Formats: sequence, C-alpha cells, structure tokens
Amino acid sequence: MDLSRLQISGNPPEPLESRLQTLPRPVRYRIYWHYLGLEWPRVLTVPRSNIYSDYARRGAYYLGCGCPGLDASYWIGDRSRIIDTNLAYTSKFFSREVLTYMYSKMALYFQCTCTILYHTSTNDLLSTSLERIIFLWTGFIADTAFAALRHVPLTRMTVVIGAFTTIFLTRQEALFRRFFLRKTTHITQALGIFELLELRGIESVRVVCYGYRVALMSEEDRQCLEHLLVEHVTRRRVE
Repeated sequence: MDLSRLQISGNPPEPLESRLQTLPRPVRYRIYWHYLGLEWPRVLTVPRSNIYSDYARRGAYYLGCGCPGLDASYWIGDRSRIIDTNLAYTSKFFSREVLTYMYSKMALYFQCTCTILYHTSTNDLLSTSLERIIFLWTGFIADTAFAALRHVPLTRMTVVIGAFTTIFLTRQEALFRRFFLRKTTHITQALGIFELLELRGIESVRVVCYGYRVALMSEEDRQCLEHLLVEHVTRRRVE
C-alpha cells in the first residue's frame, strides 16, 4: 500500500468490519465457522444469572436456584473451551449475525431447567436460533421450561438424568403421595415428563446418566426413556 498517497488524501482506511459486511452471506458464515472454531464439535456452557427474568411478570421468579451445578466435563470432555466472541460486540450487525450463527451451530449446555427458562425467555436471538441443547433434567419449574422449548427450533437434544431428576414430581404424583405411601420414585414420575414428550421436530435425541449407576435408575430405564423420547419428539412439528 502507498502510505504517502493515503496521507495526502486524508481518508482513513475502511474498517475491517465494514469490508466484512459487504461480503456475501455464505462467505461471512464460513468466516464465522473458522472464527468460532467450529471445525470440531463445540459445547458452550450457558451461565446462570442472578437477575429476575421476564418470567417474573407471570408470577414465578428465577434468582439463582437450588439446582445442582454439575461438572459438564463429565460428559462433554474438553469441548467447552473459552470461545472468542469479540467480533459480536463491534456493531449491532455482527451482534445479531455472529451470535445467531453461534447459537445455531454450537451445542449449548444448560445446568438446569431453571436456566433454560431464564435464557429462552430473555434472549430472543437464543430462543429463535437454538438448535442443539444439552441439559440436566432437574428443577422445580421443569414442566414450564420444557413447554417453552416448543417454540425453540431444536434439532438435537441430549437429556442428562440422575438422582436429581426425581427430586421434583409431577403434580399428579405429588397428589397421590399425599394419600399413598411409595418407597421409590421412578423416572416416569419426574416433573416435566409429559411436557418433554410433547416436544416435536427434534431429529436426534440422547439420554445420558450422570453419576454412579447404582445410585441412579437402571440402564434399562435409561434406554427405555431414550426410546420413548425418540418415538415422540422426532415426530414432525405441527405449525
């Protein structure tokens, strides 16, 4: 570049961000692919928040929660490394386009159903772009969180179950236990089971156990739940 001519003209060089916006969208997406490191599977851990969600206006609150925040490396290994998203904060254009692309291409890990409900109800880009999700099935609003996922364009879902899954029961089971003594709790009695089965249009479903097998339900139960979800949630969405 002839720097002398640049100084005479007095025109500063065009910012890289502006030149990037002029590229065709497929080219920009390919750049984002390499920038975000999507050449290999990535898992982004979604942080919890201590801020009241918009859901509070409907009578429920999320101000932290008592759900167990378990180590994601147990089932995702080292795929949750820090991801550089600085480009998304250079302008409104890149904020929407880069984050939307990231939400649609990365698997997002939610530490509980409370976190799912908080972020999908307060982040429009996330709720309209999220396609891959990994989550711990636990929380006192699991039924409401799963109902909210009906409006998210999910294509891949990994459900992580454990002893924490059956802490909260369906309303029917909670009613029965007021009158009938039960010694054990089955996965089919966990809060949110019916709402989870009502999800549709998900192409791939997995169920993973967290913790020691002896402390959880049997491997047969895990397989049965996975087969049950596959049969129901992979059905075509009804618009």
